[in-house]
Amino acid sequence: MKEKSVLFIDDEENILKTLKRQLNFYGYKVHTAMDAANAFSILEHEEIPVIVSDQKMPNISGSELLAQIKENYPKTVRMIISGYTDFNALQEAVNKGEIYKFIPKPWDERYLLDSLERAFQYYEELEANEIKDKVLDNALEAIALSNLEHTIESANNPFLMLTGYNSKEIMGKNIWQIFNFSAADISEILEEVSTNKIWQGETTLITKKHAKLYGTLLISEFSNKQNHQYHSFSFMHFPELRAKDLALKETATHDEDTDLLNRDGFEEHLATLIFSKQDLHPLFVVALYFENLNSLSNAFGTTFLRNAASYISSTLKNAVNAQSYARLSPNIFAFAIGNNIEEQQAKAIIMQIRNFFKETIDVENHSFRLVPFIGVSFFPQTNIASTLIDRSILCAQYSYESKNNEVFYSDEIEHEMKELLFQKSEGM
Repeated sequence: MKEKSVLFIDDEENILKTLKRQLNFYGYKVHTAMDAANAFSILEHEEIPVIVSDQKMPNISGSELLAQIKENYPKTVRMIISGYTDFNALQEAVNKGEIYKFIPKPWDERYLLDSLERAFQYYEELEANEIKDKVLDNALEAIALSNLEHTIESANNPFLMLTGYNSKEIMGKNIWQIFNFSAADISEILEEVSTNKIWQGETTLITKKHAKLYGTLLISEFSNKQNHQYHSFSFMHFPELRAKDLALKETATHDEDTDLLNRDGFEEHLATLIFSKQDLHPLFVVALYFENLNSLSNAFGTTFLRNAASYISSTLKNAVNAQSYARLSPNIFAFAIGNNIEEQQAKAIIMQIRNFFKETIDVENHSFRLVPFIGVSFFPQTNIASTLIDRSILCAQYSYESKNNEVFYSDEIEHEMKELLFQKSEGM
């Protein structure tokens, strides 16, 4: 396909002129139509692979129009661009598979160009018959729609295929159980969507069988006619090579048993947080030293250690809304918290963590408590990520040795810990 022809359908002439001007610059041949009749007239005389329609138009919605176009021109790649959406019509269009992608209005030029490029690649594959029907369906963008309580109300076939759920299983499921974000990430994403109506980034989709699929996620906000707010989650799975690159990167920065960041990943994330800080409010790094974990794993084996690590990971995420979580060694975990939190608030959070770890876990008819000894370091005492981690670990170990509930870093604490370690080595 030599020429990239695209048809835009919108009842606002100024929008069509803007789109045509933008895309002509990038080499696209842009056709425009202000209604359905004009659109079909153009399609009768022109071979146009990609069609983009506004949702809210007089007499017919964009999703209804694209459904009609699909009947007459089934190989076209159809997209919706809109700032307003009738949720019921959108649900129907998603479930029937008439829509390849949503593009929120006002559109981001980079995202629009990327969407068009992917659409033309998909069309060329169709024309070349290089991929079979099932794979073709999987090549479409996976789309789910959720309400503001984050429960899924609709999902298209590609989303079901990627996740492994059927349509009944996916309904009512929390969307954030599908995508791998921390609580802090979710909070930041939702704030950006609320402000800008859109968020885009790379992430991991977790399937029903706990496999990881890597790709780009676009989250956009829209309303129905009753002004109820909804979110659209549009996920595009990366090609295999890109997925392998990301998988290797994640393996290098994440703990295999818990999927938390490992030492390298945590240090990299802390460095990013410190670099992006625009004030001197504290950033706390909290280490949790589970002294008895090694002895228990020696007694009960590696399966126990994996189960215990998984329990600690989920308990930590439930106990505290952190900016990142990590497993630094088999028996040392950590997290970072900031967002204008002061020392007294950090101490309250630590107390909350202790309460969460009061429950016992059962292994082979024995009950155990995994008791964390907690150490804390913080920026701006130092702005070196590796030093923050080392100091928090030192304080956690000092917490165990001194039987204090938690220890905040100071030069005196570091000196006392070094003295203590020296004395222990002399006594050996």
